[in-house]
Amino acid sequence: MLLWRVAGDANGEKLGPKSAAFARARREGVKVEGRSASTDPGSLARVAELQRGDLVARPLVGGEQVAGKVNVVQQEAGGWSGSAAH
Repeated sequence: MLLWRVAGDANGEKLGPKSAAFARARREGVKVEGRSASTDPGSLARVAELQRGDLVARPLVGGEQVAGKVNVVQQEAGGWSGSAAH
Protein backbone atom coordinates (compact mmCIF):
# COMPACT_ATOMS: atom_id res chain seq x y z
CA MET A 1 0.00 0.00 0.00
CA LEU A 2 1.43 3.37 -1.01
CA LEU A 3 0.90 5.61 2.05
CA TRP A 4 0.55 8.93 0.21
CA ARG A 5 1.48 10.71 -2.99
CA VAL A 6 3.97 13.53 -3.42
CA ALA A 7 2.43 16.48 -5.26
CA GLY A 8 4.56 18.53 -7.60
CA ASP A 9 8.28 18.88 -7.95
CA ALA A 10 10.83 18.76 -5.16
CA ASN A 11 12.60 21.85 -3.87
CA GLY A 12 16.17 21.80 -2.63
CA GLU A 13 19.09 19.45 -3.10
CA LYS A 14 19.47 15.79 -2.22
CA LEU A 15 22.03 15.56 0.55
CA GLY A 16 23.52 12.25 1.53
CA PRO A 17 25.48 12.30 4.79
CA LYS A 18 28.62 11.38 2.85
CA SER A 19 28.09 13.82 -0.04
CA ALA A 20 30.43 16.70 -0.80
CA ALA A 21 27.59 19.23 -0.42
CA PHE A 22 26.76 17.91 3.06
CA ALA A 23 30.40 18.02 4.17
CA ARG A 24 30.85 21.54 2.76
CA ALA A 25 27.75 22.83 4.56
CA ARG A 26 28.90 21.31 7.86
CA ARG A 27 32.40 22.82 7.51
CA GLU A 28 30.92 26.25 6.81
CA GLY A 29 28.48 26.01 9.73
CA VAL A 30 25.48 26.17 7.41
CA LYS A 31 22.27 24.44 8.45
CA VAL A 32 21.94 21.43 6.17
CA GLU A 33 18.67 21.39 4.26
CA GLY A 34 17.72 18.65 1.86
CA ARG A 35 14.78 18.27 -0.49
CA SER A 36 11.15 18.93 0.31
CA ALA A 37 7.87 18.56 -1.55
CA SER A 38 4.17 18.91 -0.85
CA THR A 39 1.93 15.93 -0.17
CA ASP A 40 -1.33 15.38 -2.04
CA PRO A 41 -3.84 15.84 0.85
CA GLY A 42 -6.38 13.55 -0.83
CA SER A 43 -3.96 10.65 -0.61
CA LEU A 44 -3.54 10.80 3.19
CA ALA A 45 -6.80 8.96 3.96
CA ARG A 46 -4.99 5.63 3.60
CA VAL A 47 -2.85 6.37 6.66
CA ALA A 48 -5.94 6.13 8.92
CA GLU A 49 -6.62 2.61 7.58
CA LEU A 50 -3.26 1.14 8.61
CA GLN A 51 -3.23 -2.06 10.61
CA ARG A 52 -0.42 -3.93 12.32
CA GLY A 53 1.32 -6.21 9.80
CA ASP A 54 0.43 -4.14 6.71
CA LEU A 55 3.16 -3.93 4.09
CA VAL A 56 3.58 -0.31 3.05
CA ALA A 57 5.57 1.83 0.66
CA ARG A 58 6.59 5.33 1.65
CA PRO A 59 7.29 7.70 -1.21
CA LEU A 60 10.46 9.76 -1.05
CA VAL A 61 11.06 13.06 -2.77
CA GLY A 62 12.27 12.48 -6.32
CA GLY A 63 10.17 9.40 -7.09
CA GLU A 64 12.02 6.86 -4.94
CA GLN A 65 10.18 4.63 -2.45
CA VAL A 66 11.08 2.65 0.64
CA ALA A 67 9.12 -0.37 1.87
CA GLY A 68 8.30 -1.44 5.39
CA LYS A 69 5.95 -3.40 7.62
CA VAL A 70 3.68 -1.66 10.15
CA ASN A 71 4.46 -2.84 13.66
CA VAL A 72 2.51 -0.31 15.80
CA VAL A 73 -0.80 1.49 15.28
CA GLN A 74 -2.17 3.69 18.03
CA GLN A 75 -5.52 5.50 17.96
CA GLU A 76 -5.59 8.79 19.83
CA ALA A 77 -8.39 11.05 21.06
CA GLY A 78 -9.81 13.46 18.51
CA GLY A 79 -9.35 11.12 15.57
CA TRP A 80 -5.55 11.23 15.53
CA SER A 81 -3.66 8.04 14.84
CA GLY A 82 0.00 7.18 15.01
CA SER A 83 1.88 4.35 13.39
CA ALA A 84 5.41 3.01 13.10
CA ALA A 85 6.95 0.72 10.51
CA HIS A 86 10.35 -0.78 9.88
